Amino acid sequence: MDQIGDFNGFSKKTLTFLRQLKKNNDKDWFETHRTDYDRFFVKPAQEFTVAMGPMLTKLSKSVGFDPNHTGRGSVKKIFMDQRFVKDRPPFKTWLDVIFWEGPLKAKKDNSVFFFRLLPDTLVLGAGIKGFTPDVLKAYRNAVDDSKTGAALVRVLNPLLNEDGYHLGRAHYKQVPKGFDAEHKRGELLKHAGVHVWFEAKVPQEIYSADFLDYALAHYKRLAPLHKWCVKMLQGM
Repeated sequence: MDQIGDFNGFSKKTLTFLRQLKKNNDKDWFETHRTDYDRFFVKPAQEFTVAMGPMLTKLSKSVGFDPNHTGRGSVKKIFMDQRFVKDRPPFKTWLDVIFWEGPLKAKKDNSVFFFRLLPDTLVLGAGIKGFTPDVLKAYRNAVDDSKTGAALVRVLNPLLNEDGYHLGRAHYKQVPKGFDAEHKRGELLKHAGVHVWFEAKVPQEIYSADFLDYALAHYKRLAPLHKWCVKMLQGM
């Protein structure tokens, strides 16, 4: 792997690459523009990972990160899995980076701080997007418990009162069997994942090293949710 330099922001050419890829989502176009992919997608994403990772360990000490971009690290693959959906476009038209913490083998199954950059939108979030069956059971028990359930509500309420913050939608239409249909935290019991994200137009800070402080400010707000999720996972 080439030496990873200091993070000095993403380039406007990163967004140009994503916009053009959205219009030309095919393998021939991508191969013609692979140099742009390496320079404006992979390189700054790796630099962001290496710079942000240590900052996040100050919020939660066991946060993991790795600049690998082939599916084993923080920078998510741009290639779509077409094995089961043949008409799916071959490439994602966004850039994803994750920083994970928890006991599960698959990084994405743990609680993560995540970053997503689209051509016109920035997303910064934390939590668990989708529960494995065992985690779903543990989550429901934690929500049902008077102490841990109330703690989750205390974590979520301040976030959802902030402009630009969103809670992932409930997956199930009804409170699951075995729980009181009128449960005071019934809406949370309907979830198959628990994550909150901040969404906004791409800020000017993203084009400089100032973006590290910008992102960290949002991750600090999200850290209590991340820690709640990690503690829930560790208690399984």
